[in-house]
Amino acid sequence: MSNLKESRLGYPAASGHERTAEGPLAALLNRRVHMSYKPDPIPEDLMQTVLAAALSAPSKSDLQQIAIIRVTDK
Repeated sequence: MSNLKESRLGYPAASGHERTAEGPLAALLNRRVHMSYKPDPIPEDLMQTVLAAALSAPSKSDLQQIAIIRVTDK
């Protein structure tokens, strides 16, 4: 399992040497996502709706603060 942690995190794993790489944990550590994005800009009204929805998500009882960084330059 430690080799999967090392490949995922990019540094040597201090634990997991005694576990075999199988089952749900191995599947999660092996997961890779490759995304591609369209070059089209997101319409401003849709962007405002998505941001409003993101700000409406629960933040637990300790009132965690959030920050949204909007990047428009490729």
